[in-house]
Amino acid sequence: MYGLMSRYYFNVRRGSTVFVDHAGVMLPGLAEAWTWAVKDAVKLIRQGQIDWVHHRYWMEVCDNQRCAVVAFPIGPVTMH
Repeated sequence: MYGLMSRYYFNVRRGSTVFVDHAGVMLPGLAEAWTWAVKDAVKLIRQGQIDWVHHRYWMEVCDNQRCAVVAFPIGPVTMH
């Protein structure tokens, strides 16, 4: 059984535009939040919601205070 769970939010940035995750997900820690974020980014690419060829996107993982704790570019490297 997991210990304390924390809520993480997964925002997507394109330039100065931020697509804010208002719901978040309860996860046991940052490692699980990182895994969730990568899978979410891959899903967005596969669904055609991320046009990484023409725009630069970033995934931000935010803690329960809504402060970014890690971010990474979404693009072809995310798919591997």
